[in-house]
Amino acid sequence: TAMPSTMEHMDWGKMPITMMDVTPVVRSALSSLGKTSSVIPGLRNNVMAFLSKRVMSRQGMASMFGGMMANALAAESK
Repeated sequence: TAMPSTMEHMDWGKMPITMMDVTPVVRSALSSLGKTSSVIPGLRNNVMAFLSKRVMSRQGMASMFGGMMANALAAESK
């Protein structure tokens, strides 16, 4: 999406996660069409979804992502 390009103060290189290429996302979505109500493409995304639903609390996930965002923002302000 265009959102990351509009966030000028973020250093996306400091984030431990990266954006996926469009092709595997679309392929995964189209292959799941009509078979399941939702699809999470990518191994890292599936691991994060599992952790957020089964292992960590909401507060823990919010704290983890908040820390990641703070690091990416802090890198820009230095």
